[in-house]
Amino acid sequence: MSTTTETRAAAAVELYRMVTGAPLAAGDETMLTALLTTRPDGRWTLPVHGPAMVSRPVLDARVLAGLFLFDERIIWSTRSMATVKQTFDRLRAVIDGADALRLQVRRFRATKGEQAIELTDGRWLKFGVRTPSSLRGLSVDCHILDESQVAEPVDAHWPLTAASPNPQTILALTFA
Repeated sequence: MSTTTETRAAAAVELYRMVTGAPLAAGDETMLTALLTTRPDGRWTLPVHGPAMVSRPVLDARVLAGLFLFDERIIWSTRSMATVKQTFDRLRAVIDGADALRLQVRRFRATKGEQAIELTDGRWLKFGVRTPSSLRGLSVDCHILDESQVAEPVDAHWPLTAASPNPQTILALTFA
């Protein structure tokens, strides 16, 4: 494991612990480290991960690190609006509870069908329900496809990360 990987993983684990007040379970820490492992050129060793079982704490830690440590633009897409709302509310509460993060937030946008966390420097985390055309026109560094256990064509979503110099797509079969 490279120093960059160790540093990224350690920073992500520490950020998660700091803002949630809870450590990641050992298995979750291992999964997060695997997601954050980079090649010598700095690119992800897993530019596409899954479909695989990924816990919500791992996804939350990956997204928080991407947004607040790695300067990424992120989409978290799912199959249902209920999951979008639940995920947005969970992460908003985590960020609201941490002054260091909350001070970087320009706004939380929660309108019908559009949930997002926008930072003062232009980075963002957007949440959406996956449909064949719902995410067209966006460009992101990290795309979380939550609830990927539902068979669906994901080809329409690959262009989302095409413009990123170091994209990562995570197809998550999620559990609590």
